[in-house]
Amino acid sequence: YPGLNEEERIKWVPLAKWLHANRKDSWRSEVPLSWSWRDDTARFLPKTGKARDYATVGEFEVAGTIDILDVTNAGVKDIKTGQERDESQQLITLAHAASKALGVRSDVATAVYARATGVTEVPYDVPQSLDDTRERLALIPYSEPVPGPWCEDKFCKLRKTCPTKQPKWKPAPFT
Repeated sequence: YPGLNEEERIKWVPLAKWLHANRKDSWRSEVPLSWSWRDDTARFLPKTGKARDYATVGEFEVAGTIDILDVTNAGVKDIKTGQERDESQQLITLAHAASKALGVRSDVATAVYARATGVTEVPYDVPQSLDDTRERLALIPYSEPVPGPWCEDKFCKLRKTCPTKQPKWKPAPFT
């Protein structure tokens, strides 16, 4: 595995072996999609040169990128290299969105933890309905970004794409 340092190699070698042993022709990788929690529909997003380009996501949509999607059954696998934790809500939402976009039923979403000692799969059941998630999302107030001193804070991950930081343009008048 050229280009990987020792720490990366320790994690990725077991994962590469797992991928080789489990790979299916129906798997797709890095699949961007969005789910409209307002009307419970989903769509695949266009793949661009940028990773995780969510520029076309609408006001009532939640976007995500699926690490591995099985297009035959909307099975979702999310590769994790960090500490094991409850990933159920993220994975269930992505699997539900994939099933809506593909028009097939998804039953299981799986977190795949890569460790130096091997790979562990943690499955989560996918419910037919995400009504509870939809209700919680509806409670979040929608607001426009408000610029302030925090905009220049190095911890603001959105400052490069924030609408308040984009150049203002006016259409040219017709002559």
